[in-house]
This record gives sequence, C-alpha cells and structure tokens, in this order.
Amino acid sequence: MVLTKAATLPQNVQDVLNKMMDRQDYSLVSSNGLYYIIATRGEMRTSGYSINIDDAKIIKDSDETTLEVNVSYVNPPRGSYVSQVLMYPYDVKSFTYDGKITKVIINTKVSRNITKVDYINL
Repeated sequence: MVLTKAATLPQNVQDVLNKMMDRQDYSLVSSNGLYYIIATRGEMRTSGYSINIDDAKIIKDSDETTLEVNVSYVNPPRGSYVSQVLMYPYDVKSFTYDGKITKVIINTKVSRNITKVDYINL
C-alpha cells in the first residue's frame, strides 16, 4: 500500500480534520475513490511537536478487512529552546483501495519503548 501526503483535502475531509484539531484523535474518511487517514495530536503550547503517519497495511481475513496504521510522535528534545505558541499538529495521508475497510487499528509510538493501540469504530 502506498500512502500519499494529502496536499489538498476535499471539503468533507477538511471538515472532519477541523473538528478533531483540538484533541488527540484518529479518523478514516472516504472521498472520491480515496481513503484519507487523519491523525491529530491536539493543542500543544510550544513548537517542536509533530505527528507522523508512518505506514499502513491492509489485513484481510474471512469476515473483516482491517487497516493497520503506524503513527509516531515527535517531541522537542529536552532542554531545547522552543517558541511559546499554540500548535495543533496533524498529518493526513491518502491511499486507494477498492474494497470496504471494516476495522482500523492505530499503533502510536509515543516514546522509544511505548506504543499505544487505538481502534476506530466504523
């Protein structure tokens, strides 16, 4: 599966992103034959934070089609100088898939040794 950085978003995808910006959240939106993965980190009070959708894969079994997404956080290094500014880090990637996705698993690497698992109900 090839993920593409979404430069221009359809209005329905932009609307979902706007509703998610102030909190950590994930969403999968279908529009015009493309799927869009949205990952937000919520409000950050300094610069230096980001969130990255690293990769994704489709897993098919007898009754479900699961999208498994790997996401990572980037934090400013300890002791670094950062700007005092409100930031709302997010990432949006798109991909094509002809079938219907029934389940989404998000694996978020929050630090070197900690991965958090979330599920999106579709």
